[in-house]
Amino acid sequence: MPPAPRTAADFGHLPVERRWWKSSSSALAVLVACALACGPSECERISITKAVATGEHGRIALAFSYTVYDHRGRMAPLLAKLRPLLTHPDPYVRLTAARYLCWVGDTSGYAVLLALVQSPEPVPEFGYDRVRLHLTAEQLGKDLRIESASVLGKYRQREVLPAIRALYAKLPAAEIAQALVTLGSRTDADRGFEPQRSDRYVEFLAGLARTALDPAASEAGRYLRLWQTLEYLGSLEHPLARRVLEEALDSTFPVAVEHATVNLLVNQPEGSEKARQVVLRQLRGEHHLLQWETLMELAAALDDPEIAAAGEAFDRARHDASYRVAAVDHRDWPLYDWIDDYVLVLRDPPPRVRPERLPRAPLSSPDHPPA
Repeated sequence: MPPAPRTAADFGHLPVERRWWKSSSSALAVLVACALACGPSECERISITKAVATGEHGRIALAFSYTVYDHRGRMAPLLAKLRPLLTHPDPYVRLTAARYLCWVGDTSGYAVLLALVQSPEPVPEFGYDRVRLHLTAEQLGKDLRIESASVLGKYRQREVLPAIRALYAKLPAAEIAQALVTLGSRTDADRGFEPQRSDRYVEFLAGLARTALDPAASEAGRYLRLWQTLEYLGSLEHPLARRVLEEALDSTFPVAVEHATVNLLVNQPEGSEKARQVVLRQLRGEHHLLQWETLMELAAALDDPEIAAAGEAFDRARHDASYRVAAVDHRDWPLYDWIDDYVLVLRDPPPRVRPERLPRAPLSSPDHPPA
């Protein structure tokens, strides 16, 4: 008896949004669920090549996640696995390869993403080989042009603004609108809106932040109020905004310390010696206020010899020589991988950031199969 026809539901899709702790859907939870579903032994031997050969999108997403996020070796072998997939006939595979190449700081996938955004017709997630999979029009999944626009926005490819605007005119999805906003553009919905940057506006935000920072204040919604107000203040060049951010460095709430530290060091023109000391003291083992991942991202992103030296000493104390050698390649992974977890508007170029963390590449017509 032949097997039952597969549907789009059999293939699943793995979200990769890093801001999982601020949303109802957690990429980590999905990864765990996928791991449990396929069993530890199968996950241990999962490979991108084998997953792509199956054509199953859920397995492909899981293979890319395990391979890239857990990668601790030199980058050349990983790039050798990913780059050839930019010409794969399945647009989902091309998109996934391009997105993960962006993640590791390789610009070769930008043209593939632009080609998908510029497709005159929808690019359904499960459209490839739809006949073999017996998919109906309702089972073709989401339009991959949307995710392609999101990735280009995330990595600040401002050259693609005309293409993303044109796509938004035909397909006004929220994710495309967010890409436009990230790239410094406007959508029809907010045209004519100008944020109030007056003293009164900043004072209002400062008051909200200080109330949330008060240990005696109500716990209800504190986390949300802290990160939102500090992100808004971090995007403003104003003495009061900077003062409140530095006050947040003394908070007992880690979310406040993290958002204030990142914005002061990466997003405020004057920087902050007090924020530098937060990073240096944790690298020296004097406190634990920042998540370790955030700490190491900051240490690698900043062009600061003292922080770099402290980071190397921290690394020597915790990892063997082979790990440290391999980690050198990872120091150049883009700032854009994680910065939107902490900032509302990122100045371009952000001050004091190593240029290697801001990969940009001219986009030209790609020599790839049509979407």
